[in-house]
Amino acid sequence: MVPTIVPDGTVIIESTVIMHYVNDAFPGPPLMPAEATSRAKVHMTTKLVDEYVHNAWAVLTFATVNRPSLLQMKPEDPEAALARTPSRARAEAKRQVAAHDLDARGHGEAQRHARITWAY
Repeated sequence: MVPTIVPDGTVIIESTVIMHYVNDAFPGPPLMPAEATSRAKVHMTTKLVDEYVHNAWAVLTFATVNRPSLLQMKPEDPEAALARTPSRARAEAKRQVAAHDLDARGHGEAQRHARITWAY
């Protein structure tokens, strides 16, 4: 599921983009710091989350939470469920995790990214 808002009929998706929209569109205390260096730190943090944290934890969560239910389905049902995944790359990662659990191709990268984010 992708965070989505629809102000005035315009669809805006993704948490970081929504945060910037809210900051720009509504009065009140700003969500972003006034100083440029501090704003840059916020941008670096959200980039880290968007590009590494979310993807790493999505793979790890799928392996531990969703895989057991897929294994209990009839053989044709998991593929139908995975086919609804909007991203082909994410669907393939889920297929690998469903088939190979924590030994799935790419799972080591997710674990490495998760460790990096904890150290951050």
